[in-house]
Amino acid sequence: MAESQSVPLIKPPDEEEEEEEVEEEEEEANSLRRIRPANARLASLDVFRGLSVLLMIFVDYSGPLLPLVAHSPWNGVRLADFVMPYFLFIVGVSLALAYKRVTNKVQATCKALLRTAELFLLGVLLQV
Repeated sequence: MAESQSVPLIKPPDEEEEEEEVEEEEEEANSLRRIRPANARLASLDVFRGLSVLLMIFVDYSGPLLPLVAHSPWNGVRLADFVMPYFLFIVGVSLALAYKRVTNKVQATCKALLRTAELFLLGVLLQV
């Protein structure tokens, strides 16, 4: 009987191959950074925001005409009941993306709270 030699099924990677892979990944990451600058907006979030506002307007004006679009009286779910959760999701993602780039989070939070108070007071004054 001939002795069988064990042949490894997976070839151990050479150090040169690993270095080449790392360099390729770095080049790809750099090319992606060149394509999208740091201050670029997220197009998908802007589209979702626009569709959410469009849905808000559609529900507001066609709600009385189309009963399936208007808010449900108590139980059940209709199209109008999705507007607020969509909008809150957009706000949360926008805040997370904005805070990702900020270095001083305390100052950014103070600015956000001040802006919230200003918008609230503006809304109160416009209702009077």
